[in-house]
Amino acid sequence: MKNGKHERPVMVFDLGKVLVDFDWMIVADRLARRSGKTLADFQPLIADPSLLLDYESGRYSSLEFYDKVRDLLGYSGSFEDFHGDFGDMFTEIPEMVEVSRRIRQSGIPTWILSNTNEIAIETIRRQFPFFADFDGYVYSYEVQSMKPDSAIYRALEDQTGVSGSAVIFIDDNAANIEGARQLGWTAMHHTDHENTVRFLKESGVLQT
Repeated sequence: MKNGKHERPVMVFDLGKVLVDFDWMIVADRLARRSGKTLADFQPLIADPSLLLDYESGRYSSLEFYDKVRDLLGYSGSFEDFHGDFGDMFTEIPEMVEVSRRIRQSGIPTWILSNTNEIAIETIRRQFPFFADFDGYVYSYEVQSMKPDSAIYRALEDQTGVSGSAVIFIDDNAANIEGARQLGWTAMHHTDHENTVRFLKESGVLQT
């Protein structure tokens, strides 16, 4: 049923700051060194993330994004260099990865719903074995829509066949949670492991 009643639940995780942490300053430092610039030179780019948003919205391919960064910053590395410099900034959040494993073990499908880009996903897939265990993935760059736009949530519903309150969702961005709640999802703003575990137990997807 489309209102979520009597549907089998699906557990949906945001990726960044939920299952993996990341540090943009690591990327900025690498790009600066290969561009003959200082971190201070990158402040205008950090303050105006429109180029990254266009990439994560699927408006540019990875190669096109690389070309634009190279033209804008004077980046001197190859595309292969750029893939490593731009992508390698993630660390696993073990306690939340364990939460996802326990939910999946109970028989509830687990999905990823992320505003992200191709280089990031290729890096995470290569570095973190746990990432292969999810039942499905919806990425902003593939569906050309970013949370909290409703289209990316609808893409998740279409692919899972689940909607409304049967979709259990956690995300570290409050605006993304509000977008999900507007569609009737059972959603919580993820701020720390303890509060999220409490929410998931109350939602019935995580056993004590």
